[in-house]
Amino acid sequence: MGISLIATVKNEQDSIPEFLHSIARQTMKPDEIVIVDGLSTDNTVALIKDFTSLKIRLIEEKCNIARGRNIAISHSTNDIIAVTDAGCILATDWLENLFRQFDDDIDVVAGNYTITVSSFFDACQFSLMGLFKSGKTLDDFVISSRSLAFRKKVWQEIGGYPEWLNYSEDTYFHEQFKAQNFKINFARNAIVKWSLRKNMKDLFKQFFLYMEGDGISGMHVRRHALRFITYGTAAILLWLSITHSRYFLIPLVFGAWFYLSSPFSKLRELNLLDWKSLLAVPAMLVFIDIAKMSGYLSGFRKRIKSLYARRTGACDGA
Repeated sequence: MGISLIATVKNEQDSIPEFLHSIARQTMKPDEIVIVDGLSTDNTVALIKDFTSLKIRLIEEKCNIARGRNIAISHSTNDIIAVTDAGCILATDWLENLFRQFDDDIDVVAGNYTITVSSFFDACQFSLMGLFKSGKTLDDFVISSRSLAFRKKVWQEIGGYPEWLNYSEDTYFHEQFKAQNFKINFARNAIVKWSLRKNMKDLFKQFFLYMEGDGISGMHVRRHALRFITYGTAAILLWLSITHSRYFLIPLVFGAWFYLSSPFSKLRELNLLDWKSLLAVPAMLVFIDIAKMSGYLSGFRKRIKSLYARRTGACDGA
């Protein structure tokens, strides 16, 4: 079985050298490397071309991430496709550990990943990353295309990554192969490290766009509904505590503590649970949830608009 490593890049001049070095250091080399650049405007392409330690097939085309991955896979010549992202650093045995999990019955291998925590801001983000945690088993793990391998037939039968989605495209793709009951293994030791956002503006944009993708695709409806219900209930309890009785603050306080128990537990693991984090994490949690809810509403609105346009177009055609 040959294995092709694919990735998409755009304006990654700061991270691409270390990413390529981590590929070059692999204990098991990929049989080919295909990278699609979505027309970078910085020095990314030049850095890739100058990296002579690897033989890279570089394709330059204006595209979103989903189409970039589809282009890369369509140009790959091997049965197994390993997928990762620029901005990540691959453990030296990442590809080898992915490959080991394949046998005649396995269609997909989900690799593991972890977050690089190098600042207090990183630690606060890490404490709130429940959906992006590194897992111990596949049952408690969120699959990511930053660390994934699958047989090419899986991609073909699903129809590829959804090019109509600019964000959350990998989540949609993963939901498809899980729904179609392809056989999946978990490579716990196939680890990719990735860095978090550097400022609040980028953090808001990240979650807004992720959840906008959920809204457009109709994914995770219950999860988003629960978030709206949670904040709606909190608003009602706060209003009742102001207008009627302070006793309504009791369920509000207990609810907030329950909501924050997991982030505080993670901070305790990092030995960073102090007065500063006790103030910063709740504020960041609300900030992220606002980004998620506004992003989901934006995506939901676009989904309804698209469905209406399709329906009226069909009626006009009839």
